[in-house]
Amino acid sequence: MKILKYVISIGLLLGGIRALIEGNFLMSIFFVLAGLAMFPNISEILKSKITLWQNKYVRYGIIIGLVIIGGAFKGKADKQKLESTPEFLAEQFVKDNPNNKLIKIADTLLKLDDYFDSDDSKKYFYDKNYTVNSDGSVSYRFLDIKRDSLFKDYQNLENGNYIIDYNLIFDFKNNNVNSVKAVAKYSNGTEKEFSESNIISIEKLLNTSKILKMKDAVAKLAEAQKLHKENEMKKAKFEEECFTGMDGYNLPLVKYVKENLHNPDSFEHVETKFILKDSYALVFMKYRAKNGFNALILNTITAKVDFDCQVVEIIE
Repeated sequence: MKILKYVISIGLLLGGIRALIEGNFLMSIFFVLAGLAMFPNISEILKSKITLWQNKYVRYGIIIGLVIIGGAFKGKADKQKLESTPEFLAEQFVKDNPNNKLIKIADTLLKLDDYFDSDDSKKYFYDKNYTVNSDGSVSYRFLDIKRDSLFKDYQNLENGNYIIDYNLIFDFKNNNVNSVKAVAKYSNGTEKEFSESNIISIEKLLNTSKILKMKDAVAKLAEAQKLHKENEMKKAKFEEECFTGMDGYNLPLVKYVKENLHNPDSFEHVETKFILKDSYALVFMKYRAKNGFNALILNTITAKVDFDCQVVEIIE
């Protein structure tokens, strides 16, 4: 037990020294105090000087409290460190300035690019990796369009060229974004630099009518795929859901037949079979029923039944 106390106390002291090296002075103080209080030789001295320290619950409670407080300062320091990184500052600037013209262009391009991609790309940066430039600014690859042949159809071409890459470049000063500019790369390999004052407008960049048509087509395709999936699920459960377990007939079809019989009470189900089609089933039913002369006759009926079990059309 004593060896374990030595190990823990040394670990706490080393943690305090490391925190001091990293500049977290308050965390260092609490970890060093906890380490010293845990150190067996020092703990024995404290027991002889302070009566309360002889109570192990008080002793361990104080040590744990010191560690928790020190850990809280570490969490605060880590948060401050994170919030001072160029990546965090740039992303926060994007979130806080959605109406910035450079960002609106980037956001529009990203959303348009997403129409061609099934992946959910609802994020502020296309690529989290960033490059620190020689002047201290930071470049983010905001958009890297790989489907050039598709994407160009939705841009208004500039001298026959279209944007294939769009970067935002952030300049920092005193842990804040000092300025932001955009660099657009065109299909012919040339690049253009834009500030918010001279950025091309979205209306001039994008072919709005084509985008709306494309968006509508994508929405219709998604709805068609959804309906197809639902249809296939109903199709798979058609026999289970649409026929009685005991007699094996389709209740809506039997109801239709009975409503058109001379003597509905004479109905006797004989056999029902079906063939599945893409959007409906052909149901063939044999039954007996009395005619106007009170004779029991064997009859057949064929009907289209949808996958919600309802009779759509009587074939014969």
